[in-house]
Amino acid sequence: HNVAVTVTDNYTGVLNISVKVDGTPVTPNDQVFGGIDFLNTYHTEADTVITAKKEMKGLKLEDGAFTFTLKGKINEKYSVDQTKKNEGTDKDGLGIVTFDSLKFAVNPTDDQKSKGYIDVKDLPLNDAGHYEFKLVLAEDTTDLDKKDIRLEGADHYDITVNVDYNKADGKLTVGITPNNVDFKFTNIKNS
Repeated sequence: HNVAVTVTDNYTGVLNISVKVDGTPVTPNDQVFGGIDFLNTYHTEADTVITAKKEMKGLKLEDGAFTFTLKGKINEKYSVDQTKKNEGTDKDGLGIVTFDSLKFAVNPTDDQKSKGYIDVKDLPLNDAGHYEFKLVLAEDTTDLDKKDIRLEGADHYDITVNVDYNKADGKLTVGITPNNVDFKFTNIKNS
């Protein structure tokens, strides 16, 4: 028999499948499949990038002058422990700190797994996850005191990474709370 299977993605999270056997449209109820099994796997992915800003008052901010850490545990299998330095500046002259993307996928491919994607089915909650992270200025304050530099404002931020997989429409979203906030660390050179 000549079997033709057409799969159409209508971008709603559901794949439409039509089958013709010897040119005649059939459905799974037509009993012509006799031992033919089809396995379809749906893949989707989403990610988020956490960034911070560094301000240095009274002294020029040099690239790589400050170290920051982002830490959090998603479950027993996945945790995050990244260390980055400030690099470059934005339009306002603030130093930029960019952490590696936090990547999530539904049924990740082997390539995605090798790139560090977290498989949503491994997450502890059924359809959504809220995972706590701490973003910290990781400098030894004793060294800063010796340089007559003091911290002004926050020395860390608590961030929640929100993962939501809607099985009805197949959409995976990842975001952070608080959102639309500059995670800004400020140091002042005492005069």
